[in-house]
Amino acid sequence: MATIERGAGRAQLFARQLPLLLETLAHRARIESVRASSAIEQVTVPGARLHAVVDRGASPRNRSEAEVAGYRDALDLVLRSTETSSAMTTPLLLRLHGRLWAHTESLGGQLREADNRVVDIDPDGMRVDRFRTVPARDTKLGGGVTGDRCQHARRLGKRRTGGLQDQRRRHRPPAGRRQRRSGDPFR
Repeated sequence: MATIERGAGRAQLFARQLPLLLETLAHRARIESVRASSAIEQVTVPGARLHAVVDRGASPRNRSEAEVAGYRDALDLVLRSTETSSAMTTPLLLRLHGRLWAHTESLGGQLREADNRVVDIDPDGMRVDRFRTVPARDTKLGGGVTGDRCQHARRLGKRRTGGLQDQRRRHRPPAGRRQRRSGDPFR
């Protein structure tokens, strides 16, 4: 009987600890998501300030912290809102964009009116396009295409007809045009 009571006590302990463990994991994932996504954009914030801005909603002190706060707000909208579980639409994209830039002096939440170039400057001083954005005149269409692609991905995920491997096989180029890579599990 004592063994059963001990087992029941452990089960209750695990039942109480599991929500705390999941909450802790979600908290760490949120912090690391903000840190990693910001680092991709070469935005860095020291650890203590990152926690203050993300966890406690501290007011940003500089542009990097403002961008982190915006990412935190957009991430919260995605993770905690029922609105984002529905279709990806242009208004939703604009709302997310507005959240991203809300703590900066930049204007967010609106479609671009001018084209944007992302360039590198080579050693000779020449500007080289690094990335071509969607032309400003097509941004509304681009948002619709993004929404369509999200919907398509959701349908594929729900269908689960053989998983990723079957999807890749279905979309492979004809055999004569295929380049084989060593270590490719789909060749």
